[in-house]
Amino acid sequence: DRAEALARAIPDDGQRVRTLGRLAGAAVHAGDLDRAKALGAQAAVSARTIKSPYQQVRALASLAEAAAGAGDLDQATALARAIPERGQQVRTLASLAAAAAERGDLDQAKALARAIPDAAQQVRTLASLAEAAAAAGDLDQAKALALQILDPGQQVRALRVIAESAAERGDLDQAEALAEQAAMTAQTITDPDERAQVLGSLAGAAT
Repeated sequence: DRAEALARAIPDDGQRVRTLGRLAGAAVHAGDLDRAKALGAQAAVSARTIKSPYQQVRALASLAEAAAGAGDLDQATALARAIPERGQQVRTLASLAAAAAERGDLDQAKALARAIPDAAQQVRTLASLAEAAAAAGDLDQAKALALQILDPGQQVRALRVIAESAAERGDLDQAEALAEQAAMTAQTITDPDERAQVLGSLAGAAT
């Protein structure tokens, strides 16, 4: 339509990206996800030509959020990973994962969290998502997120928090099953000191 044609004709890369991004966002809110994806793809091409590193980072992060909102996981991940500044790349993926979880899109949240290139931030993001789901009472989602944590010590900690949430809600069978899962995972920790510490914390939580 005319708005798209005018946006594509803007000579300044940054302004063109921002305008196409706004149109993509409007399409998402209107429920026209196909149009949103197409606009986002056009904006992404222009974003990669922005000469200012600061503006490029902002543009790519904004477009990644728009793509995730339109349900285009591949595009959202690609845009986030195209951000040249690693710290912002990690923060963007973590933010996208949290937003996906809030929308109830567990599969997208897990995929975005697993795409985070920083191992420590990936663990923190998954643990945070799992704990938020547990606090909201969605124990199945919380457990699924916790089991995506590859670090056994951090997985145990997340499972323990979820088990406590289950117990507080009176779901003792679920709490017991989660505690057993945490104990089995704790046994896989290779460092003996960490394993002893984690098993000790589980024993303390059980008393």
